[in-house]
Amino acid sequence: MVAAMVIIGQFTVNAQATTGILKGAVVDSAGSAVAGANVKVKNEGSGVETMLVANSEGIANFAALTPGIYTVTTEAPNFKRSVQKGVQVSVGIVNPVTITMEAGNVSETVTVTASSEDTLQTEQSQISERSILDGFRICRRTLREAESIRWLF
Repeated sequence: MVAAMVIIGQFTVNAQATTGILKGAVVDSAGSAVAGANVKVKNEGSGVETMLVANSEGIANFAALTPGIYTVTTEAPNFKRSVQKGVQVSVGIVNPVTITMEAGNVSETVTVTASSEDTLQTEQSQISERSILDGFRICRRTLREAESIRWLF
């Protein structure tokens, strides 16, 4: 019963989320991490910009972003500037984006526009309210059955 309450409590917290996370992975054309890259995200609707530096694994995590469409601009020494337009940030999940840098001068720009097709998010699993309630009903039924046969032992 306590486990069921904890699960339902977790759902309530997740259900109240109003922001999303954008996890940028900066790599070169060979797939190796580009550490120290400057990554800037701009909300195309509001114009709000945020900038981070990719860590030693080439990761830039932008937490608490307002859901919407973003432009991701990335710069690193010895690489062309990368601009990715149309990057979707959805509420309550980690939204992954891979930024592939091409060797060259930073004054050159490679622009990538996201497709309008829905992107499959594979970073996180989510449990629907129905799954939680079905699980709760099964636990409750199992407890009732256990109580009814307890006298046998």
